[in-house]
Amino acid sequence: MSDPHFSRLYSALFLVSISIIAYQLLLIQVLSLIQWYHFAYMIISVALLGFGASGTILTLFRRSLLKNSTPISPILLLFCGLSIAFSLRLTQSPSLAFDSYLVFHEVSHIARLLLTYLIYFFPFFFGGLFIGLSFRSSPHIIGKLYFFNLLGSAIGGLLIIILLMFTPAQQAIAIISFLPIVAAAMTIHKKRLLWFTLLGLVSLFALYGIIKPPELYLSEYKGLSKVLNMPDTEIIAEKTSPYGLLQAVRSPYLRYAPGLSLNFQDEIPFELVIFNNGDFIGPLFPLHIEEQEHYYDYSTIALPFILNDIDKTLILDSGSGDMVSYATARDVKQIVAVDGNPQLFSFIKDDLTELGFQSSYHSPDVEIIPRDPYSFLLTDREEYDLITLPLTDAFGGSAGIYAMREKYLLTNQAFQLMWDRLSDNGMITISTWIDHPLRYPLKTLATIVELLENNDIIIPEHNIAAIRNWSMITFVVTKKPLSEDNLSKVRDFATDMGFDILLIPGLAREERSRFNILADESLFHYTGLILSPERQDFYENYPFNIKPASEIRPYFFQFLKVNRISELLEDFDLRSFPFLELGYFLVLLTFLQITVLTALFVILPLLVKKWKSTGKSWTFFYFCFLGLGFMMLEIVLIQRFIFYLGTPLYSTAVVISAVLLFSGLGSNLSSKLSGTKINFYLILSSIVLLIMIYGLFLSPLLHNTLQINLFFRILLTILYLAPLSVLLGFPFPLGIKSLNFQNENDNISWAWAINGSFSVVSTVLATIIAVEAGFFVVMLIAAGCYLLALISNLILRF
Repeated sequence: MSDPHFSRLYSALFLVSISIIAYQLLLIQVLSLIQWYHFAYMIISVALLGFGASGTILTLFRRSLLKNSTPISPILLLFCGLSIAFSLRLTQSPSLAFDSYLVFHEVSHIARLLLTYLIYFFPFFFGGLFIGLSFRSSPHIIGKLYFFNLLGSAIGGLLIIILLMFTPAQQAIAIISFLPIVAAAMTIHKKRLLWFTLLGLVSLFALYGIIKPPELYLSEYKGLSKVLNMPDTEIIAEKTSPYGLLQAVRSPYLRYAPGLSLNFQDEIPFELVIFNNGDFIGPLFPLHIEEQEHYYDYSTIALPFILNDIDKTLILDSGSGDMVSYATARDVKQIVAVDGNPQLFSFIKDDLTELGFQSSYHSPDVEIIPRDPYSFLLTDREEYDLITLPLTDAFGGSAGIYAMREKYLLTNQAFQLMWDRLSDNGMITISTWIDHPLRYPLKTLATIVELLENNDIIIPEHNIAAIRNWSMITFVVTKKPLSEDNLSKVRDFATDMGFDILLIPGLAREERSRFNILADESLFHYTGLILSPERQDFYENYPFNIKPASEIRPYFFQFLKVNRISELLEDFDLRSFPFLELGYFLVLLTFLQITVLTALFVILPLLVKKWKSTGKSWTFFYFCFLGLGFMMLEIVLIQRFIFYLGTPLYSTAVVISAVLLFSGLGSNLSSKLSGTKINFYLILSSIVLLIMIYGLFLSPLLHNTLQINLFFRILLTILYLAPLSVLLGFPFPLGIKSLNFQNENDNISWAWAINGSFSVVSTVLATIIAVEAGFFVVMLIAAGCYLLALISNLILRF
């Protein structure tokens, strides 16, 4: 083969790698809009299963594929581009669009989900087969091939951020479908009319997707779907961004009244609400609503304003600005609003202003800070009279925008940071829905009690006031013990509004249920247990995880204990169970499903095709542990840098791109090393050592450099990740090179299947372990995987 051939191969590999990772991330964005974020795990699994299946096919039909690799390569790339261009259009057709809730109730939606899996599978399969065929046909240059593969993946992660700033996700998918088509043109050796015709036809299909992107069908259980069913309701503005699709909706029938008293008789004073990816963000109040009585005065939310005078307030996760509006109405002089979605501020202050709407964000008393709230707390040094946390979750379920996303703002470290920022008479307030079974109020109270005890408050209930209506509880934590004047104000306010008191010092039993009678006494019983010395036993025995969250085991908005599922199914049948904990339930089902499929892809070549080899055991265990360890480590690193870079978006883009880029450089450097045992030992032992060092020292290092600006934090992130990432690029190409050196060529394709398949398992398994045990445990397991890969070289290496 000539040098120009390799140049074209490198370029084609680079382009298809860009398209595959970009397609994967764009699908996650689309499914976050039409369903929910937890379908990210499905897409990641489908992507890696496609790679695993391609390795299996390559193993079973190695000779035929290698013999005809020249004509097959452009065909694979054309099919990859074509399937990217048409996959979303097919799955969003009325006959195929599925709904995640209806999957558990209608057989037709199970079939639709399986067909969706299959359709999304093909782009990854065709792309993976081309990549695997490239690796298999030229194992002597595996270092350089793997470098261009990883470099393309790194660029693809950054490309989608740029695309989503200007185009919706469904249109961006059509744009990136051109990359495999260009790659196909590069790999064509004989320029014939048939090839040009095929290239032209596939390009027309891709162009059609750009000109007329498919219509997206939102789940009927999404908030936006329900709102749009009301008459005279319309979307008046929308803005696409890497943070999701923002939409402003106007309707004369919109109502949003959390914790509202039944004594309120006036009209709800707004007509606009904001949605992000179809999930409700909040209402938009006009700028001068403070000139009239604010209806939040009739809500449990008003409790902290009843207790003390407030001159300066910090509103975390400020969203659409409803609490900003209320703070201005209560004459708060300094208001600091923090939210991790800068596009939301831009949408409200710029796009909606052009339509003639001004909100409380335009008030001169409001300071806007577009930053992740937890990251802000780590660097802020101001004092506040009131710190407001967002209403946790949405009423009626836990499958919304935050399901299975880690939330640092609700950890015990975040509460401590808030406590340290309070003035002498300062307060922290948070409201939760009264869900069934009880989870959100209990975990919130548990976190508050632990905060107070950590700050030497011997009797926590002396610093807690909590009132409720029929559906919501508002908690207020005070820096000083509640005074008699405070208690009198709470009782008067509760009586005037028809609220019941859940917690204050000296609460009489009859004060708990005067106006809003609950179905049972469990809320009061569990509240007493959390305040008692027996709380740890209660946490262990309760069927849901309500222990306070921490930085290494963040708040996930999911409470399901795996070992209690059978017990819960006695009270909730399988059809209704998903409405309780859909996000985590789907992750568990995904893990079960991909474990079975992974076993199939790994074992199938051994059952169907026999080949002589002395290295099957080593090949299996070595590449299995590499797949498990790499993906677990990547997920943990993304998580660890969220608070450092301020948003999940920046963390995902920077970490993935940096890890893949430097891993690619490591792969390129591996070309200079032979596959001897000593090289394996040095590389793998260094990786294990570095992972342990990162696990112990990375968090303190990040905390100590949070004060510098974002640009330098990104540079430091790249610098922090470079040493480990370079080493991570060595093991896979060294393993392939070793197989080639030992003439174990049949094992090379199988190794590709094993590595891809166990990467699938690792992705979902890491999430389950993080929920159950925390991210530090995931990092330890990742180190253990590379240690086991090292041991396999010492014991099983042929």
